[in-house]
Amino acid sequence: MVYLTNYYKLIEEHNKALLIQFLYFISFIVIITAVFIFENKILAFFLGKSVGLILMLILVKIFKLDIIKFKPIYLDLEEWKKIINLFSVSVLGWLSGLGFMNLAKLYADPENLVTIGYILNIWNFFLLISTGINSVYNPLIKKYILQDKFIKAKASKNNVLLIYIAVSFLVLCAYYAINFTGILESYSKVDEVYSVLPYTILIFLISAFYYVIHPFYLANDKFGVFNRINIVSHLLWGSFILVLTYLDLKNYIWFLVFLYFFKCVSLYVYAQIKLMR
Repeated sequence: MVYLTNYYKLIEEHNKALLIQFLYFISFIVIITAVFIFENKILAFFLGKSVGLILMLILVKIFKLDIIKFKPIYLDLEEWKKIINLFSVSVLGWLSGLGFMNLAKLYADPENLVTIGYILNIWNFFLLISTGINSVYNPLIKKYILQDKFIKAKASKNNVLLIYIAVSFLVLCAYYAINFTGILESYSKVDEVYSVLPYTILIFLISAFYYVIHPFYLANDKFGVFNRINIVSHLLWGSFILVLTYLDLKNYIWFLVFLYFFKCVSLYVYAQIKLMR
């Protein structure tokens, strides 16, 4: 499914890429349904995920989106470097989500851990928004840079960043409006989950700087630089967290926010200095 999504992005058939990404929502719905049906939540998750993926693959066949011809090739040194860089970025990306959750399990108190779980689950909805925007934005930036239309590329970056800021602001306003009505107070569990929304909005807003600058690294063939900055930012974050832990500050919710801040802002600042000329 990931391969198909990226394939259709590369050949600029974005409607098909968006359709495949939309199908992921089916898996999410099946998981939620299974959670209500089965008492064993671990079973519910994996069964729901599996059934959801099978339904997705069936729909891919029905919509004739599948590709059945694969050709093995031998990779040269440069391609291996790209694979290693991609693997490194993927692992560090995992650390920003489920990886962080596993780290928090070792040291965070139970209340902190539950809140982080809520934040990461709500974050999935924001990922759908960013995926939709980036599916159009990323190829557009690459196209502008390859055509030497750099002013248009910068203008698009600023416009999309404003869209992300506007979305964050509107969701935050909606949060306070619903909170003011008090309609969720009767549903304690829902209200508990809903209360972490500002943290998720903050992470989404910080991530916007990552989203708008990421295609500039790719279009300028600077993915190796991207990976090195990513590694350094995570090392700085790790050092920062060790210092805070030594000072007996162990709020893992803010540790998660700091992780996104170090990663996203460092990549954005470097690109502004080096790639925006």
